[in-house]
Amino acid sequence: GTIRKSGGGETSIGTLGIPGGTANYANVINDGDITVESGSLRFGIGYSGAPGGGTFVHNGHLDVVAGALLEFGGSLTHNGSSFIDSGATLRRLGGFTNAASGLIEGFGTVDVGAGNTLRNDGTLHVGDLFNGIYTHGTMRVTGNYVQGSGGRLLMAVGGNAAGEYDQLAVSGSATLGGAQVVS
Repeated sequence: GTIRKSGGGETSIGTLGIPGGTANYANVINDGDITVESGSLRFGIGYSGAPGGGTFVHNGHLDVVAGALLEFGGSLTHNGSSFIDSGATLRRLGGFTNAASGLIEGFGTVDVGAGNTLRNDGTLHVGDLFNGIYTHGTMRVTGNYVQGSGGRLLMAVGGNAAGEYDQLAVSGSATLGGAQVVS
């Protein structure tokens, strides 16, 4: 199936809030496509002071378009593919792991929160290849980045002038294991 969020504003899925801080959360498995074209799409985000919760297992494809936000409040299992456009944000405060089968690509922001970690055991591909044309850019990680022994970081260099090479900008610490592939 497909979920397409457009039209600005905020939409929350999997959150039932009760005034006074009690909340119940859904467990979501995504085997399809989710596109956030504008505004915010949130899964399992706390309501009225309650912490986030629930689970989100991602096996399909996520596409977060420029200016949009996709946020997870509970646990996130990232097995599928995600494209984060420039100016877009994928947020899971508290950190998460990009599993061996996972692919995160583009040049937006992955926000895990200061002091938290994005662990890459799959593939992190900075930049974009569209219709045979490669676009260089910067992917930002708000928090720490740890690449496991099976992880791969893919970046391209077309020259030494600004805009001719990819960058991974990490606000915290970065630990690189696995493979760094530069083409």
